[in-house]
Amino acid sequence: MRPGWDGTPVSAFQELVFLAQSPIVLILILLTAVALRFRSEWGGLACVVGWSIATYLVTDWSGGSATGTAAATEGCVGSPVLFITFAAALCIGVVLYTAPLGKRKQN
Repeated sequence: MRPGWDGTPVSAFQELVFLAQSPIVLILILLTAVALRFRSEWGGLACVVGWSIATYLVTDWSGGSATGTAAATEGCVGSPVLFITFAAALCIGVVLYTAPLGKRKQN
């Protein structure tokens, strides 16, 4: 499943780095930075939806096939828990940062 795999088990951190290098994740990192820079509510929402879809795609792209299960058993593919945690924390941060401040009391 991974060309050039040397036979050593892949750690969760190595899997995070591998998944973070996928084109869709790199594009989402750029779009998230733009949404945060301009503090865009709709941009933040689009990024959260994008991160949700990307997390699903990169962690369950095999659809539970026998090949994906065998790769995880052999150690070719690591646990995606760190990547999922990173994406969830980023989404929470985006929502909190781009949320409207609300109306302030007028004296």
